[in-house]
Order: sequence, then C-alpha cells, then structure tokens
Amino acid sequence: MQSNYRRYDIYALIHKGLRAYLSHVLLEVGRTDWRDTANRTASIAAVRELLTVFRIHLTQEDRVIHPAMEARQPGSTRQAATDHMAHLHAIEQLQDVASTVDSANNYNLESAGEWLYRELAMFVSDNLEHMAVEESINNRVLWETHSDDEIIAMERAIVTATPPEHMLPMLRWTMPNLAPDERALMLGEMLRYGAPAEVFDGVLAMMRALLPPKDWSKLTVALSTN
Repeated sequence: MQSNYRRYDIYALIHKGLRAYLSHVLLEVGRTDWRDTANRTASIAAVRELLTVFRIHLTQEDRVIHPAMEARQPGSTRQAATDHMAHLHAIEQLQDVASTVDSANNYNLESAGEWLYRELAMFVSDNLEHMAVEESINNRVLWETHSDDEIIAMERAIVTATPPEHMLPMLRWTMPNLAPDERALMLGEMLRYGAPAEVFDGVLAMMRALLPPKDWSKLTVALSTN
C-alpha cells in the first residue's frame, strides 16, 4: 500500500510568497511612468525593498540550511551556493541600476527605466529557476539526511532571526498567496510557538485587509477550531 505521508517541505510556503513578490514588483516596474516623479519614486523603493528582502533570505539559507546539508552530505550545496553568490552579485548590480534611474535626468529617464526593468526581469527569471532547484535537489538531500523535526527547527531558526521589519513584507506576499489550509497552518504555527500577541494581531489585521471575504471566512473558521 502506498503511504500518504508527505515530508516537511521547508521551501514550499515561502517560495509561493517570493514568486508572488517577484512577479508583482516586475509588473509594477514594467508599467511605471518614469517621467512621473511619484510613480518613479514608488517603483524604485519597491525594487530596493525587494532586493533587501532577498538578500536577507539568501543570507538566512546560507546560515541555517546549507551548513546542515553540508554536515551530513558534503558537497550537496555546491550548486545552491554558486547560485546564491550570483544572486548577491545581481542584487548589488540592481541596486546600482536603481540608483542610476533615481538620478537620471529627463532625457535619460525612459531608457534608464527600461534598463532597470530588463535587469530585474533577468533577476526574476534566475530566482524562479533557482527555487525549482531548491525544491527538488535540496529537498531530496534534506529528506535523506534530516528528520521532519530537524527541518522544522531550521525553519524556526530562520524565522526567529529575521527582524520584524523584514518579516512583514515576506508575510504580506506569502499569506495571501497560499491555499487556505496552508494559510491556516502558518498562522496556527505562529500561535503555537509563541509569536507576540501584537505581531499575531498585526498579521491577522493585514490578512483581513488583503484576503477576499470567502478566504477570510475560511481562515477564521480554521483558526477557531485549532
């Protein structure tokens, strides 16, 4: 008989959020009117926040997940580590391009904006491909070398070490883009493992503002039964 047991996937939920976040910012940059000062400023700020979140995300994986994999299967993170180095370099380049757009004169604004859009599109593409590798190759290594409890402990270590001001953008893009059961599970975990009441209430208020009424209703029912 085939077992229905599924291993814990440390990448599944956060990657849904990151994919949504990448896609949103790319679309926003693509439709920016670069001669509109407010529009241009908002798009550049969105790119910079995205890059900050991704830098922290990469750093946390390098700090927690990769050493655990290497300790039990040496050499298993070689490709992921190479990708991360390339992504950190791309983040620095994109920061420079964003600064160039920010200081461009009216004559160069549109071409500078298109340059930022194309560079961001390549960053999005590379990250989407990298996430697929993590979900297949890295997960296989983790499942072969670690228990679910150990993998969950890694995830908690990452969450605990992430400053609230950087966690909120992650939650803002992750929570609304999960399936209802996944969303309830993530919020239930926050309650179970002692998230401060003001943090939990803030996330819940954010979800109420972002979710369609039907999804909000499902969430409140799920939380009331946990």
